[in-house]
Parts: sequence; structure tokens; C-alpha cells
Amino acid sequence: MESSLFTADSIIIFLVRFWCYAVHPHQFILSRLRADQWLDPVVPVTAEEKFFWRKIFDHNPLFIVASDKLASKDYALTQVPNLRVAAVLWSGKDPALIPDNALSGSVMVKSTQGSGPIWYQPIIKGDVDLPLLHRKARRWLRRGYGWVKGEWAYGAVERRLFVEEMIMDNGDPVRHEYKFHVCGGCTVYVVVKCSGRNNSDLRYILDRDGLLQEILGEAGSDNYNMPSNFEEMRDIAERLGADFDYIRCDLSSADGAVFFSELTVYPSSGFGRLHNKRLRKMRNAKWDLQRSWFLSSRQRGWRKLYAQALSRRLQKEKGEKIETTI
Repeated sequence: MESSLFTADSIIIFLVRFWCYAVHPHQFILSRLRADQWLDPVVPVTAEEKFFWRKIFDHNPLFIVASDKLASKDYALTQVPNLRVAAVLWSGKDPALIPDNALSGSVMVKSTQGSGPIWYQPIIKGDVDLPLLHRKARRWLRRGYGWVKGEWAYGAVERRLFVEEMIMDNGDPVRHEYKFHVCGGCTVYVVVKCSGRNNSDLRYILDRDGLLQEILGEAGSDNYNMPSNFEEMRDIAERLGADFDYIRCDLSSADGAVFFSELTVYPSSGFGRLHNKRLRKMRNAKWDLQRSWFLSSRQRGWRKLYAQALSRRLQKEKGEKIETTI
């Protein structure tokens, strides 16, 4: 009986894999170009494959909230009520309606959808080129984001503009952002992004305890010092990530207080290079797809058959790994 069941599962998985090739050929080509190998989104093993699988199958409604830069603020406050967030000074759909006083200080102008530096505009002490800002903002509203890479959640976000206060630390824009990669409410590793004129590409890779594992970029004279509230930030990130099988929680520390930045469902579109073998292996092991929305919620039609087949396959592989370890 068990043998016939797994034979049926193999047929289902084969058919679903054929469906993926037929419906999402561009995603396979993109994954081949970005990951330098063909990825399997049907029975995913590596983190890259799990992100690929997430794009195609795991359409968790909470991903839309997480990808919306305004809605994610409200979500963060429901999870951690005492968390600090940058104050929103204005929101709307017409950049010409932004009041002058909202742009008079040091602020960030952003779009609710999109990711990366081309989707926001910093303004320092009211120094703003209004025609340029309006052109950029209107372009943000016209452009979709994520559809080429299969990041469907961004496409479901209502396109809006907003102005928020810039987070300042000792009178200067905050220089360090802490990107906690959290699996099922547990931090696997942390990327510390250092911004500044001479080290904008500097990244420190830390383990869950805040111990330095790797440096990416030219360190120069900028030595990393773990902040005194690192454990507080980690606790907040893990509370924010408790409802996700995998999420990146971005936080910053300013004048001793922890500020929420954003949640990221598809960090680096799933192709971010993690060179540390121990952390890479730990990430693959900690990311349990059984906790995903797709496998933990009710599916219909052929997706139900596939979810059942995949769940059994994952349980079988997990059991084999345990036996091998013993």
C-alpha cells in the first residue's frame, strides 16, 4: 500500500513539474541564469529552490501585507505594540499634493510596492528637487514590480506614495540596518548593512548570537561593534517572523531604540549568495515547508493532490535524514 502511494505521488509530482515548465518557462530560464543551475520548484531542497517554489505555489495572503511598506508597519505594531516605526507624514497617489512641510526636514519618500534604492528618495534637511521627485514618484506609480521575477505579492499591493521621517541616530541618518533572516520564529543569520560614503557596499554576516561570520565588501577602518540591544532586536525579529516559515525582518537601532524598517518575502529574489557553508546548511534545514501557507492550509483540485504528495515526500526525506544521523 505504501509503495503504491509513493508511486502515485511520483506521478503527481512528475505532472506538476511538467505544468511548471509549461506555465513558467521564463522563471526556469531566469533561475538558470541567476543560480547557475537548474532549480526544482516542485520538490525543493535548497533555499534557492524553496524561494522558487514560494513564487509559484505559496501565495500566502500575509505576503501581500508584508510586501506593502505601509501595511507592514501596522502589522509590525500588532505583533510588537511597543516597537518604534518611522512616523508617516503623508500618503497618497499624487506627488503634487505632498505638502511642503512634509518635505521640510530629513525624510524618505517611498512607494508602497517595490524594493531597492530606485524605489525611494531620501531628502536631507529639506533639500529637494521637486520636479525630479515628482517624475520619480509618478514613475513608481506607473511601474509594476516583481512580475518579471515571479514575486507575485508585490503586484497585489495597492500602489501609493508616502513620506516618512528619516530615522536619525545622534543627529545623523542611521548607518546600520540589521536584516534578520528568520525561519519559523528563529533567527538563522543576520546581515548588517552599513551605509556611508566610503562603505555603502559593506555587509557583516552574523550568526544568531551576533558573532561575526563573514565580511562582504571592503571593511576599511569601519570595524563592526555589536550594539548593546542586539538581543532585543533579535527577539523583536523573531516575534515578527513567528507567522512565517521564512521571512527577512529589517530593523535598525537609533539612540538606543529599535525601529522597524520592513519585511521582505523574497530577499534578493531568492538568489542571494550566502557563502558561509554552515549558515547555508542551517538555513536549508531550518526552513520547514510544512509550516508554509500552501502546506498548512486547505488546497483544492490538483493543488490539493500535489500538496499531499509533497508533504509525504518531505516527511519521508526528513525521516531518512533522521535515520542517517542516528
